[in-house]
Amino acid sequence: MPKAGRITTEQMMLDEGYGNGDPKLRMGQLEDALLRNARYIVGIQMHTGNMTVEQAKQSLSRRAIRRLRLQTSKLSAVLPILRTSSIRWGSSRS
Repeated sequence: MPKAGRITTEQMMLDEGYGNGDPKLRMGQLEDALLRNARYIVGIQMHTGNMTVEQAKQSLSRRAIRRLRLQTSKLSAVLPILRTSSIRWGSSRS
C-alpha cells in the first residue's frame, strides 16, 4: 500500500473508534505519519538537488533524536509499573 494510503487508513481507523479513543494511539499515529512525511520531503529535496545527502542525514537525525527522547520519557514513566508488575516478560510458564 502506498504511504499516503497507510496514513489515511491509520487515521480513518482511529477516527472510526479503533482503540476506544486512546490518545496514545492517536499520538503514535500522528508521530509515525510525521516521520513518513519527513522522509518523503527529504527524498524530494534530494532528488531535486535542494538537499545534499549530508543535509538529509542531519535532518532525519534531528528528528530521530527528538523521537528517541520522547520514547525514552514515555518508557521512564512505564518502567516503575513494569518492575512492580507480576507479569514476567518472555516467560513460557502458564
